[in-house]
This record gives sequence, structure tokens and C-alpha cells, in this order.
Amino acid sequence: MTQQFTIKQASALTLVSPYTLRYYERIGLIDGVKKTGSGHRSYSQKDIEWIIFLSLFRGMGMSIQEMLRFADMKRGGINRAPDRKAFLEQYKKDLQLQIQERQKIIKLVNLKLSVLDSKIDTNDQEADSLDFERLIKWRENL
Repeated sequence: MTQQFTIKQASALTLVSPYTLRYYERIGLIDGVKKTGSGHRSYSQKDIEWIIFLSLFRGMGMSIQEMLRFADMKRGGINRAPDRKAFLEQYKKDLQLQIQERQKIIKLVNLKLSVLDSKIDTNDQEADSLDFERLIKWRENL
């Protein structure tokens, strides 16, 4: 018999709150959680593994709707494995694009910081304005 976990234990193992675990069950992200004779939830090791994946998905910024789509594909078993693979490959591409966009924003923040540093060093009262030429050059390099 595999080990079973209470909701409190499942929460501690997965770092997902009991409230969120119940919510995930209610909306269909977690299926088939057994109940004890007294009506308490009893999570299996397989449930714990799935919940950890769900928390990783949330940590990546995946929406609940996307998670539900993936969960639906997971219910399809091995026949839907190619769909799950394609879904995750596309999600990875989307994340990579988001990272590229954020790197551009970091470059702009660094530009602003360097301008502020020089203005602070020279006690320039126009500390909030970016040098127009530097800003245009930055924009052209995107």
C-alpha cells in the first residue's frame, strides 16, 4: 500500500496551501483525491507529484486556464502525450520570448541608472530626464 498524506502533510510537502489544494480539486486540476472514513482528504504519492508539477506551472506564470488544458490532456493518458509535449514546447518558447523582453527592459533600467549616477555625481538638477541621444541609440539596438 502506498503512503497517504493528510491535507496538512500534502500542503507541507508541496508548499501549496490547503485552501489552494481544495480550490484545485473544486475546479478539476486535481482528480480522485480519496477521503477517509471520517471524510478527510487523503493524498497519494501520485497526487503529491502532480501538485508539485502544478505549483511549478504556477511558478512559471502559467494561468489556471492553461493548467486546466494541460490537466485535460494528462487525463487522456499516453494517447495525449504528444499534445502535452507540444503544449510544453510552445510554453517554453513563450517563456523564452518573455525573458528576451525583460532583458530589454533591464537594459533600459541600466541606462536610466547610469544616467542618474552621472547626474548625481555632477549634481545635475535634471536627474529625471534621459539623454535623448542615448535613449534613441538604446531603442535602435533593440
